Amino acid sequence: SDNAPFDPSDPEDAMSEMFRRQVIDLALDAYKVTLYREMNTAQVIEEITGEQVVENGRAMCCPLPNHPDRTPSFLIYPEDRGFHCFGCGATGSNYDFAMAYWGVDFTEARSRLEDLFGVVA
Repeated sequence: SDNAPFDPSDPEDAMSEMFRRQVIDLALDAYKVTLYREMNTAQVIEEITGEQVVENGRAMCCPLPNHPDRTPSFLIYPEDRGFHCFGCGATGSNYDFAMAYWGVDFTEARSRLEDLFGVVA
């Protein structure tokens, strides 16, 4: 009956529970991907560096700490969620920036971005 309590020893109930967990895992993965797509690269850069990002045409720019630029040569491309530094040639994504700035691997960068923004980056 549909009103019977869940019985983990019943193969049908166990399969149903396994399927339910797989659906939840897939939904969480899709949610994390959506959050990543919505993460604003400019906000990531501002939060990590403390530098204010300003609009500069279709891109945004800011100076980077430890770069001797007189004018900001670090550009952020919001549509692509990427960046390029004309001072040192660095280019990449939120992850690439976090890894380089903090000197950590991908797993640690993702963990720190999750802590900062409460999302998967």
